Amino acid sequence: MYKYSVARTELEKREILPLLQTVYNNRGYFSDSGYEEAFGKYLLLPDTRVFTAYVKDKLFGTLSVVNDSPVGIPMDVLNKLELESLRLEGKKIAEVSQYAIDHEVLTNEDKSYKPMKQYLSSLPFLSLVLHYALHAELDYLSIANTPIHPI
Repeated sequence: MYKYSVARTELEKREILPLLQTVYNNRGYFSDSGYEEAFGKYLLLPDTRVFTAYVKDKLFGTLSVVNDSPVGIPMDVLNKLELESLRLEGKKIAEVSQYAIDHEVLTNEDKSYKPMKQYLSSLPFLSLVLHYALHAELDYLSIANTPIHPI
């Protein structure tokens, strides 16, 4: 019923920006159109892996793995010292970031959608992230969350 994919081009990566902005604005994370300025630089890096989810060819979800690079990872804003210690040890790190599920799209496009399906729709993302992390031989995946983020 749902289709999961990897955004392979810059254009495909840019296609998730409206979804992120919609979901993050609805959650109160951003009050303006500053998402691309704040996080787009990580999204568009060649080594960032962007996973997408579709229902009836409509994008409803995304999750990214931002690999460490000269610009760092988004979590450097809060945890720079901890991440630097891992870098100094030569560890390969990445951040699981930019997670968004548009429940309105799911509700409109999947008439069988129930709250429990939110969990089920996210499971393939986790599988893709873990497969990628193993393939990329990452030592650490970091994940930040906010207490106001509903499950």
